[in-house]
Amino acid sequence: MTHPVLESLLRRCVLHDGGEPDAALIEASQAFVQAAHADPALLREAALAAESLPVRGAGFLAILVGGAIERGADAQPSFDPFWRILLACCEPEPVDARRAMLLDTGLRMLGRSLVSHLARLPQQRAALLDDAAFDRVKRLSAEQVGAFWVCEAIERGSADLLLLHAPSRRGWRARYENVAQCFHLFSLLQSAVGTTLPGGRQVDPALAAAARGETHGQVLHDQAWWHYQVAGPTTPDAMAMVPGDLLTRHLPAVDGAQVLVLWDPILAGRGWSSEFFGAHLMQLPASFELREPLSDDESSSWFKRLGFAEPAQASPPMPGSATRKRPWWRPF
Repeated sequence: MTHPVLESLLRRCVLHDGGEPDAALIEASQAFVQAAHADPALLREAALAAESLPVRGAGFLAILVGGAIERGADAQPSFDPFWRILLACCEPEPVDARRAMLLDTGLRMLGRSLVSHLARLPQQRAALLDDAAFDRVKRLSAEQVGAFWVCEAIERGSADLLLLHAPSRRGWRARYENVAQCFHLFSLLQSAVGTTLPGGRQVDPALAAAARGETHGQVLHDQAWWHYQVAGPTTPDAMAMVPGDLLTRHLPAVDGAQVLVLWDPILAGRGWSSEFFGAHLMQLPASFELREPLSDDESSSWFKRLGFAEPAQASPPMPGSATRKRPWWRPF
């Protein structure tokens, strides 16, 4: 038996046209939010009931449930029904102009709610990336921004990262959060480290803000300060270059740790635009933190593990040569 408060809300959601909610819908929504706060099981009940609503009504109901998730409610019970609604929208069917508008409005609301769910479900995000259903949502994302937001949430990864600067044989521990593509990772990395690493440069504040999602709209351009390479070759190798459109989730790992090997640039002007930064998702903000440097022994151990030869040692000076001085007037 449907909870009376939810039943009242469902009747009004059926009539919702995707625009501003009327007074009756607002009143029913407030009553539902209060009831769900006292009884969280209502959130799953509402998500299941949303599957029988038109997409605009389902989207409005999803926003209410998503708000409860952002306030701390468990995201797992209500995720699957809303995910099924999104998959149903992926099915091809004739779409006239009015239905296209209603679909877009409903999916925007549904997408926002699903992002709120996925922000609390990192393991679900990782599993969906390899799910065949994700390909259907990815195709829909080319036309519907709500589906695009969901794909962004699923593709974003977080991990500890080991940076190894090959020319200096030095290493640093780092951490990135909620980054999808490696071009975005490179910009966040460069903006965070500045001149801390050998070969670094002064940071462009506008680019750094855009990479963190603090500003958006203007297309900016960045350039690689280093040749970013996967572990394996022990010399700079264009064939081992990390592709900029590679998902960070797919960065190769060594002994369970993702590794980026940094060399001096070998390509002239490798660059990309801020369009690779993706959508700004408030629930999943992108960030990069350069943590502590590796000790000399740790750095040496990692380079040895990756097959690098020991650095050549300088030849010792001839006996007495360190103290022998040439007179200033004798050029040779």
